[in-house]
Amino acid sequence: MKKILKIFILFIAFWGFTKVVFAETFRKGDYIINEYIDRVDNGKVYYANAQYYYDSSGNLVYCIEPFDTLDPGSEYKEYVGDFTQYNKLSEDAKRKIFLIAYYGYGYGNHNTTKWYVVTQLLIWRVIAGEKNVYFTDTLNGNKIDKYDNEINEILGYVDIHDQIPSFVKTYKVNFNEDFHLEELNEEYEIVFSTYDYSLDNGFYTRNVTMDGSIQFRRKSQARQMTAALFENSKSQDLIRPGNLINPIYEINVQINKGKIALEIVPDDSVYTVESDFTNTCYEILNEQGDTIDNVCTGKDKEYYLSQDLPFGKYTVRQYKHGIGYREDNQVYEVELNDENNPASLYLENFLIRNTIEITKYACKDDLCSFEANANFEIYDKNNSLVKTLSTNELGYTSIVLGYGTFTIKQVGGVADYTLADEYQEKIVDEVSPHKKELFNYYQIQDEEPKIEEPQVEILPPDTATSFTYFTPFLLVAALFLKRIIK
Repeated sequence: MKKILKIFILFIAFWGFTKVVFAETFRKGDYIINEYIDRVDNGKVYYANAQYYYDSSGNLVYCIEPFDTLDPGSEYKEYVGDFTQYNKLSEDAKRKIFLIAYYGYGYGNHNTTKWYVVTQLLIWRVIAGEKNVYFTDTLNGNKIDKYDNEINEILGYVDIHDQIPSFVKTYKVNFNEDFHLEELNEEYEIVFSTYDYSLDNGFYTRNVTMDGSIQFRRKSQARQMTAALFENSKSQDLIRPGNLINPIYEINVQINKGKIALEIVPDDSVYTVESDFTNTCYEILNEQGDTIDNVCTGKDKEYYLSQDLPFGKYTVRQYKHGIGYREDNQVYEVELNDENNPASLYLENFLIRNTIEITKYACKDDLCSFEANANFEIYDKNNSLVKTLSTNELGYTSIVLGYGTFTIKQVGGVADYTLADEYQEKIVDEVSPHKKELFNYYQIQDEEPKIEEPQVEILPPDTATSFTYFTPFLLVAALFLKRIIK
């Protein structure tokens, strides 16, 4: 219904203009021998010998009021192009009588007298009804059937003229492919086209990349002039056959196109400060293996919507990975169609990672045992603390880290034992874990010298034991005197 309404609106719009003239006159021509037509109106019969009618320029015209007569020499109002202002007939009736006049006498090989008579009969039948207009064998004679083939031929043309062509529909075309519509041929004229085109063997346009439309109409150019209608309130109204302004039909073209959506995601599941997601790159390839689009990320997650692509099957693959990331060797397949548009892919990238393992021993007198609760600090290349680890009862601890260089420092352990020297581990692959055995040794402590306590109590001289205080001096003096006496 919407399509019919649209076509009708376009049809009315392209009738184009109304021309009203008050200077046309008409005359009667010769009677046509042995051609008789009766018209019946409410039981009253109007009979006549078929007769030619002409305008002032000698062009044949037809009567459209079966029960009125022509007043020769009367001036008429003329309608050319748009007949909507003539309100004595419905739009459908006006359209049909003009089509009958177009395909009647003078169309193709319709050049003999019978075609004029048949054309006039069919026009009156549209106005008065088929059963009320018929041929007779003589003037006001018996009803007869004749010219059935001619009647059917004209009506056949009329019936199909305004039929919506079967190829009027929406066409789906793959993006950037050619569009060829053989049925839209020289029988039609193009009124509007979104696309550049040629009409060799039908409508043809190359490399269609956008939705659009093609408006066209049937050609009606068999006549030398445009159809016209003539009105006079006191005389027979008439029409002159001519080229018709036809309905416009529209073909819509929808491009089978869509986009592939790539969500390219970095990894944050493991610690690293030296990886770089920038320039992680993927390409989109068609079924022929040609690269038709590509994208490279920034440092963060990338959501990329491809250029417009034809419906079909595609592959997506990585051709460059970020620093510190695993290479993504998977080839992703995706099909773009009406039900999958945009076709989405979630592309998760993974950091290179590895395990740093430490086994800690405490040794004394050449005997080593697992050291529990030995504490280590892990630092990144910026000397930022990553994590603190402690060994278990088997002297073991571990940590999984991403791409980069890490420094390991022991910061605590068993008392009186040395600490392990700090060292570095560089994670650049995932071949094997980074294992390290660390040994601490018992540290011997130096003994402090002992201070001898005095055996003799020495008291101050002002006490009762002052003799004891001076005893050493007295002994020295006695030995000195003895040596003098000798």
